[in-house]
Amino acid sequence: AGIFRDVYVTATGQSHIADVFARADWLPGDRGRLAVTVDMGHTTPPHTVCTVEAQLFDAKGRPVLKHPLTEHVTPSYRQSGFQARMETAVGRIRPWSAEQPSLYRLVVTLRDGNYSGSPTIGPPTSEG
Repeated sequence: AGIFRDVYVTATGQSHIADVFARADWLPGDRGRLAVTVDMGHTTPPHTVCTVEAQLFDAKGRPVLKHPLTEHVTPSYRQSGFQARMETAVGRIRPWSAEQPSLYRLVVTLRDGNYSGSPTIGPPTSEG
């Protein structure tokens, strides 16, 4: 008997990012829309407001957004559902295609916890 697969143990702070869902849409005219939902996790009931920030970077590492998206998550599940929801219009983006994949990096940071994640995303549609 035993475990026959990989097992990972992750240590987190009291408040941490449990999941990130990002949706990037390309709109005609080199514009886009970015929607980010961040699910918070807590090892004990939270007592303070957490601040979540999201910044989008282009392939050269330059920030795409003038200011990071910022959302405050209250310690009340009834008020926030322990989620941060952020959305913004994005200008001057390049659409993704198989010939020229334009990748962007989304960095999500929890300011009041001990987590920073950086999944890579790209607009899911291409100009036909």
